[in-house]
Amino acid sequence: MQFKHVVPLLLLLLAAGPGGAQELAGHGGPVRALAVLPGGGLASAGFDQAVILWDPARGTAQRVMRWHGGAVNVLAALPGGRLASTGEDGRIALWPSGGAEQPRQVLEGHAAPVAALAVGPEGQLASAGWDGTVRRWRADGSAEVLEGHQRPVNGLAFLPPGLASAGYDGTVRLWAADGTGRVIGEYGLPQNALAALPGGGVAAGGADGVVRLLGPDGAVRELPVGPWPVVGLAVAPDGRLLAAASLGGSVGLFQLPEGRLHATLEGPGLPVWAVAFAADGQSLWTGGQDRLVRRWSVAGRPLG
Repeated sequence: MQFKHVVPLLLLLLAAGPGGAQELAGHGGPVRALAVLPGGGLASAGFDQAVILWDPARGTAQRVMRWHGGAVNVLAALPGGRLASTGEDGRIALWPSGGAEQPRQVLEGHAAPVAALAVGPEGQLASAGWDGTVRRWRADGSAEVLEGHQRPVNGLAFLPPGLASAGYDGTVRLWAADGTGRVIGEYGLPQNALAALPGGGVAAGGADGVVRLLGPDGAVRELPVGPWPVVGLAVAPDGRLLAAASLGGSVGLFQLPEGRLHATLEGPGLPVWAVAFAADGQSLWTGGQDRLVRRWSVAGRPLG
């Protein structure tokens, strides 16, 4: 009789995962990118070249899309429930709502892996890659090429004054509508991620484990995350929290605008490559080296 009660409990713990976190398992390699979709949906992508559309409420995969010829490094939610994916093969795939066997449109032009995507307030798509270029794409599939970075470009974010980019050359640049660019931050170390902040500022995550908040007035505030490089940033929908993911396996949550540490999410100690807030802002998703997607409460507790 006791054995009958023990077995279901063990199965429940295995399903919940270490620490009770809600976990979505399905990738055959590290999870590199996340995107929150309308209606509570979630998309993930990784080194296994797959893009997975999830139903988080049921904890099941709705569709697995394998089209890219290399690791998928970046996802971006587009208007109307559509999705953009890109990565090692340098091609940007535009998927219809709900996914498909083949992308509806493919944008080509980058001569190296694409490392960042950003979507503007009117749905304009921008990309950046290891070829050192930033591209603003037009509806006909052509692109305006913005050049200025001296090394790979890893981060993008649309701001009220224009498009911001960050790269291995340690600079954060702002590109105006006419294509001219200027350096708004220079730090001497690679900058791996960008996120737009309320009020027109931008957050930059660096290889030194520091997040820098750049205000529209040029003021800079530094938020130490840890000794490991920061590789992913996300801002909550209400603009009150900033999440910073690091290769050390933790995610720091900072209150905005003051930059005070709110909580630290501690996973299994493996690199966290991606972070994204849920639409309600009360929880967030992480993806990392252990091939799992995890959901956390903004209070710092794993959900299960």
